Amino acid sequence: MNKKSTDFIQQARTLIENAAGTPEIAKALAVYGYTEARFKDGLDLLGRTEKLMMRKNMESGEKIEATADFVKAWREANVMYIKTLKIARIALEDEAKSDAGLLLSGARKQTFSGWSFQASNFYGNLLSRKALVDKMGVYGYSKEALAKEKDVVDQAVKTYGRHAIQSGEAQVATQEKDAKLDELDAWVSALRAVCEIALYDDREQLEKLGPLAPIRRSRPAKKAPKPTPEPAVIA
Repeated sequence: MNKKSTDFIQQARTLIENAAGTPEIAKALAVYGYTEARFKDGLDLLGRTEKLMMRKNMESGEKIEATADFVKAWREANVMYIKTLKIARIALEDEAKSDAGLLLSGARKQTFSGWSFQASNFYGNLLSRKALVDKMGVYGYSKEALAKEKDVVDQAVKTYGRHAIQSGEAQVATQEKDAKLDELDAWVSALRAVCEIALYDDREQLEKLGPLAPIRRSRPAKKAPKPTPEPAVIA
């Protein structure tokens, strides 16, 4: 949770609890409809906001972890894939038909969806044809080794899925937290406005409400206009 939000929560709690728990203030606010039940509603709203903030913080942490796992898995899979792809271009250069299925030529896609399509097709089509696997074997690539590499690519795809899920959940948690903070801010703003009216002439009680207290500030006295000098009399 960022410091600005946590500071607001703490200050809002002080405002509500002190307004409800200070007899003089509670009595003054009761005239304007701030009953014990209404203050409880405010504290309940504050509690729900805190929970959503903690949930957002947790989801953000899980998103960061999932993203790190995905980036690591993709990087490792890509290094492996590119090495094998370069060997395949040498071993299978006479296999014109294989190029279409294996996607040997051309640049590699920069997006993960494009990259995973190329890598998955490469390993899947390569492993499905014994003749191609045999030619790769001349360069030290057994069928078992190629199958293990395919598993690495598949694992990268799985980590991307987890990353995408966590990113979505973190976004939803952020939206819910922001909406609830706005709701709490509106509730607190209304209370502050009523406190200023109910305790208009009681600065001491207002100051008990903490950092969010609507402290009245005296306007600086206007300076008296400078007298206009009288014109000199010429004798």
